[in-house]
Amino acid sequence: MQTLTIYRTIATEKNILGLVTLSDSRNKVIFNCVSLELPSRDNQKRISCIPPGVYRAYKCQSKSKGLVYLLFDVPNRSEIMIHVGNYSADTQGCILLGRNVGYSDRYEEHYISDSKLTMKSLIDKAETTMFINIK
Repeated sequence: MQTLTIYRTIATEKNILGLVTLSDSRNKVIFNCVSLELPSRDNQKRISCIPPGVYRAYKCQSKSKGLVYLLFDVPNRSEIMIHVGNYSADTQGCILLGRNVGYSDRYEEHYISDSKLTMKSLIDKAETTMFINIK
């Protein structure tokens, strides 16, 4: 089974940035990108990233977000997804993916770019079910 690994690298007051790899069942990297999550606030619903760990994820259609990966067995949380978005305001505890990291002087925070293209690339390369390993 494939594994999407998120290496959290930079944590600020507004968000957490990460490096992301998708590996096949033989541990060969077949895709990479960057991630953006909310900061750690004790796993509080809608305002915090989820705890590090290994989760199962399933590709599905969201009414509001399109094709997403839905994570299962997140402690004390539900409806955690990997979906399109560029800024902290685009998530309520979910994981956003993009190609590059930038900084917005207007919003005084980091953002990620090309999220729609990145999600499409992931969906094209990833299986329906995979592991998500957050470090």
